[in-house]
Amino acid sequence: MKKSLIVSFMITALIYASATPRVSAQTCSTPGFFREAMQQLTKDCKDLGTFSNLVQCVSNPKIYPQVIALWNKIANNGAATIGARDAVYNQVHHGSVLSQGDRRFLAAPSDKASVTLSVKKVDGKSKLDLSICKVDGNGNPTLLDTFTFQPDAPAGQEYKKTFSGVLGHGFDIFLNGKGGLTKFEFDLKLSK
Repeated sequence: MKKSLIVSFMITALIYASATPRVSAQTCSTPGFFREAMQQLTKDCKDLGTFSNLVQCVSNPKIYPQVIALWNKIANNGAATIGARDAVYNQVHHGSVLSQGDRRFLAAPSDKASVTLSVKKVDGKSKLDLSICKVDGNGNPTLLDTFTFQPDAPAGQEYKKTFSGVLGHGFDIFLNGKGGLTKFEFDLKLSK
C-alpha cells in the first residue's frame, strides 16, 4: 500500500512537471504588461518636461522621483509595482524558487548608465537558470546575460555582473527552477 502511494505520487509529479508549459530562461520572455508599462511611461515622461525619450527623463534627478510615482500608478499596485516583492534598487531581496517553479523580478527604469546584479545561492539543491533582460522605453526587451546554478553549487556561490548602457531601461530578471521536489534559496540585489 505504502509503496503504491509513493509510486502514484511520483507518476503524478512526473506528469505535472512534463505537462506544465515552461518559459525558457535563455530568452527574454518579458511579460506584455511590463513592455506596455515601459511604453506608457515614455509617453507620460514627455509630459513632465521637454524630454524626447525616457533616457532624458530619468537622467534628470529632479524628475526621477516623479518617474517612479508614474511607474507605480501605471503598475496599479499589480505585480510590477515597485515594492518589497519586486527588484527595488540597492536592496537585498531574499526568496526561493521551488522545484519546477519560477520567479520574476521587475525593476523600474534606471537613472544610471550602469547597474550591477548579484544573485547569491543561500541554500537548496535545485538547478536554477537565470536570465537578465533590459527593456527600453518602447517596450523592446534585450537579453543581457544568462547563467546556470548547478544543483551541487555550494551555498555562497554568487553571480555578479555589471551591465552598462542601461540608462532609461527597466529590468526583467527571471529565475527558472529545474529541480525535482527541491528548492533554490537566494539573495538578489540590483545596485546602481
